[in-house]
Amino acid sequence: MSVDNIFGISIGIFSFFCGNLFLYAFSDISQLSVIKTLIPATIILSVVFFISKRRIFLMFILFFMGLSWQWYHAFQVINDRINNDLHGKDFTVQGRVVSQPKYLGINDYSDKKNINFIFKVIKCIEAESYSCDIPYYLSLSWYKSNVVIKNGDVWQLHVRLKEPRSTFNNIPYDKERFFFLNNIGARGYVRKSNFNKIVKNDDGIISRLRSLIASRIDDLFLENKNKEIVKALVVGDRSGFSSEQWRVFARTGTSHLVAISGLHIGLIATIGFFIGRFLWGLSIRLSTLVAPIYCGGFTAVIVSLLYSALAGFGIATTRALIMIAVAFIALLIKRNVSVMRILSIALAAVMVIDPFAILAKGFWLSFIAVLVILIICRDREKKVFWQWITIQFYLSFALMPLTIFFFGQASVISPFVNLILVPVFSFIIVPLLFIAAALLIIFPYAGDWMMLCCGYLLDNIWSVLRAISAYEFVVLNMRIASLFTLFVIMFVFLWFLFSRAGKWRYAIFSLLFLIPLQSEERDFGKQQEYIYLDFIDIGQGLAVGVHMPEHFLLFDTGPRYFGGFDSGRDIISPYLQQIEVNKIDYMVVSHGDNDHSGGAHYLMDHFEVGKSYSGEPERLGFLYAERCYKGKALQVGEVKFAFINRKHSKKLKGNDRSCVLKIDFGKNSILLTGDITKKEERRLLKRAKRFLKSNILQIPHHGSSGSSSAAFIKAVSPDYAIYSAGYKNRYKMPKDKILKKYNKIGATQYNTALSGAISFRVSLYGDIEIVEYRKRKKNIWNYSSGRAYVESQNNLAVKGL
Repeated sequence: MSVDNIFGISIGIFSFFCGNLFLYAFSDISQLSVIKTLIPATIILSVVFFISKRRIFLMFILFFMGLSWQWYHAFQVINDRINNDLHGKDFTVQGRVVSQPKYLGINDYSDKKNINFIFKVIKCIEAESYSCDIPYYLSLSWYKSNVVIKNGDVWQLHVRLKEPRSTFNNIPYDKERFFFLNNIGARGYVRKSNFNKIVKNDDGIISRLRSLIASRIDDLFLENKNKEIVKALVVGDRSGFSSEQWRVFARTGTSHLVAISGLHIGLIATIGFFIGRFLWGLSIRLSTLVAPIYCGGFTAVIVSLLYSALAGFGIATTRALIMIAVAFIALLIKRNVSVMRILSIALAAVMVIDPFAILAKGFWLSFIAVLVILIICRDREKKVFWQWITIQFYLSFALMPLTIFFFGQASVISPFVNLILVPVFSFIIVPLLFIAAALLIIFPYAGDWMMLCCGYLLDNIWSVLRAISAYEFVVLNMRIASLFTLFVIMFVFLWFLFSRAGKWRYAIFSLLFLIPLQSEERDFGKQQEYIYLDFIDIGQGLAVGVHMPEHFLLFDTGPRYFGGFDSGRDIISPYLQQIEVNKIDYMVVSHGDNDHSGGAHYLMDHFEVGKSYSGEPERLGFLYAERCYKGKALQVGEVKFAFINRKHSKKLKGNDRSCVLKIDFGKNSILLTGDITKKEERRLLKRAKRFLKSNILQIPHHGSSGSSSAAFIKAVSPDYAIYSAGYKNRYKMPKDKILKKYNKIGATQYNTALSGAISFRVSLYGDIEIVEYRKRKKNIWNYSSGRAYVESQNNLAVKGL
């Protein structure tokens, strides 16, 4: 089929798709108030098209329809977010669990778990003295619980809710995007209460079947971690994967193998087709009534529907299911429908069923993969073996730009590993597991035996993958400069596949490797006259990166909560990958409190760390660190580091044992203070006052009222004062009177809770450039930077309100 015919058939769907995608060129939903004018514009264009019959008008009509469709759903989600004045309030609600609960162990000594799940509110039963107007979808956590929650159960819960706002850094993962994709209008946690009770167990056949199979897999494999792979392939539950499993799959490019993908659905449908056709054909009477081929098609749809239901109807499975259904309908009406048209219909159906699917990584990876396979399979002259090899290598090249853009890395060995494992999973493991799941209901012993055989095979595959992933060369850490660059790369690649231009297409293809993949490389100047000071947004805690041309210093590592968030793993590690830092030359853990030291566990295990310092090394059993005190100093190029706190006596504990680090770089100076209180500030004023003057200050103890004395602030006299705090944290930091103090001396104040990560580009000659990432990188689903809020708070503090 020619390129013109392919796009001619799908031009309307493509226009509708572009309209849906165009919405996300804007950073704020309010910028699209003009959307109301699209309704009369669409009506006018429809009349013009009806009269002229020109395709261009139809394209515009469908484009505007797509934009309006996406805007309507985005507006509904954003408008349904919890009101600001209900943040931190308690409610008793009744609703249904609508996601597979994720159970996380608290520690090795407790049977209790932290449970995360999405909850759809049926009704709000009670609110104290405020409105019960809350969103329909909630993201909830139930801490230290031994209850069993299942997808589909109806519960009554006493919850405390807050805005679906998260940390914001220059890293690929965006939690606010996750909330938006899942229509979540509030997040919160379940409080201890007598109101908490199950109202109704889910009695749906599919839910009970999923629970039965998942429970049997747990019993069969017990403590074997690879049972999570079996559960992922049978019931689509990947919530139990460990961070090591995700890391191994990412480094070997095999993450798609442990998801129920469109390929798996297609294979199961094919098996169902041939079985259905064969069994129906055994009866001559039935065959004369209905042709066996129709029965085979019907069986294919049923088994693929069942497997998709077990998988939870993900994007890839939904796309495959729609394609199979369309092919079956075409078979029934005896129409010859091209595979490209079927793919286009699947694309349109997915956008209608789930408009936000276009923001999901799986959407792009799934549809691009199928498109590449279909294009390659046009060449039927090649033998099956060579075509298979061609598909694997082209797929790896096609998906590499996407994986780099989404994850910041790509696996070099992916084509070779998948060349072997895709057939193994697709033709052996997945079909056997599907049959084993069916046998668990009919012949349990046969099902158990088949499950264990697959588990044994997976154990061996896992051992090989883990060994391969340990090598450094297997991963290419790169970044794509922009979304525009990504589109250019993908366009060139797809043009190359479509092209019939003979040898010239290989020349065009080679241009792919000339497109720069690195993005926003940090400019340290020709004479290395710049350094970067990054206040990382890790919530309520502290983590500051000092990025020099050839060295890196990390001051504090943020919090870690057992069975949940780990700032080292979830934020600092991706941040280091984003700025291409592989070694932490100097790590300073100011003191032993969790909100400053928690992330160090993960970083010590996964990064090479040079020298380490701490004010409380005895509390850091996992880390050998020198004690920090006045007199310890080092110099890296033009950057001078010096601890200015005195050697602490044993009487001092906790916050006042924090390392206080002074950084001098030409005409600029930086003071990092950890959690010191007014008591330690007085000591510094007495013994190190001449070292305090700095133009950038990390405000002590997140802006608590127990720090930042007037004398200390006067001695430092900062131009920029930075709070590292959680959004609307329970300590209510920074305190209003602290805001007022710094405002009085004319300091420009920033708060990571409102600005996200804050990056200072500091010049040797005195210039400073500042980037607030929540303002710079904001997308339509993100909360605003809150800069105006900081200024209004400062004004209130000045007025004494």
